[in-house]
Amino acid sequence: MRNQSYTLLVPFFLFILFGWILLRAGALPVISDPLPPKPAPRYGMHTLMADERTLPLVRNAGFDSAVQLFTWWDIEPQKGQFLWQVADDAVDIAEQQGLNLLVRLDKQPTWANVDPLTPGQPPVDLKEYDRWVRRVAKRYKGRVTAYLIWNEPNLAAEWSGLPPDPAAYVEVLRVGYAAVKETDPNALVVSAGLAATNTQNADALDDRIFLQRMYEAGAADYYDVLSIHPYGFGFPPDDPHDAHGGTNLARLEDWREIMVRNGDDKPVWVTEMGWTIKGNEHSIWQEVTRAEQADYLVRSLEKIRSDYPWVELITVWNMGGEASSEWGGYSLLELDGSPRPAYYALQEYVTSELE
Repeated sequence: MRNQSYTLLVPFFLFILFGWILLRAGALPVISDPLPPKPAPRYGMHTLMADERTLPLVRNAGFDSAVQLFTWWDIEPQKGQFLWQVADDAVDIAEQQGLNLLVRLDKQPTWANVDPLTPGQPPVDLKEYDRWVRRVAKRYKGRVTAYLIWNEPNLAAEWSGLPPDPAAYVEVLRVGYAAVKETDPNALVVSAGLAATNTQNADALDDRIFLQRMYEAGAADYYDVLSIHPYGFGFPPDDPHDAHGGTNLARLEDWREIMVRNGDDKPVWVTEMGWTIKGNEHSIWQEVTRAEQADYLVRSLEKIRSDYPWVELITVWNMGGEASSEWGGYSLLELDGSPRPAYYALQEYVTSELE
């Protein structure tokens, strides 16, 4: 029986040896592992308060990421006096829910302002901002997926009232990038999402011009992911690219063209996007119905997946429920905390993809 087993093994070993000889001689092709398919974009919600009420709703909708502002002036109202409880809870609950947490770092306290505020330089003391970012990154090392360095600096309202200055913002980005990478190297650094605007004055600078000037100031060296805010401005997701001065979802194409022109192939994340059912006095023209809000949000996810495959994360603004007249119209929740039709529509769409 033993001799018979050896006899059967001889042809097998000869076959292996013959194949090895052919492979060495180049007679057989080398078959490498197939490339994995490109993953579908991930989905996130921007929370106004990342807590035990909102984060489970994000998870239950099938979304895997949450974006939350860690407001500097609330966490460190006086230099060296830290109030971490709200931020700690956000990180803890995000972990419990299995969510990727993306933290935005801006809203500097008055004591961290440059004094006097001067056009042509950042409004924040860069040494203080460096210290702040390092403090946060150290506290949550390994627990926060990414840090967004500032928000919409092309608006004076987000730049301490100063005229928007792309080169000055790049200095903030440079400091924030170094602070994160030297403290938590595995965390991603995300550039500030820019506000879509066609304005060019002391109050606002067209985001496309601002982005190009960011590149000219060397911004591409200081982020891992480019962030964008393609709001719909009351128009449906399939509104043509050249309609309404480009104030629609198709503005994504302008940003991509600028990236390509500057040789930037980094990932792109949409960190804010939405439609409002209640505009303020300046944006009443942007209002949509509750049914349209639900329809437009789902169709925007479909369009981005279909037409803009280079977008890796799509974040809806916002999971709120607060009474703020400025942001409440975009919320997926009513003031009493009950979900709007848009929440259920997104939940149905995203969860059906996961099945």
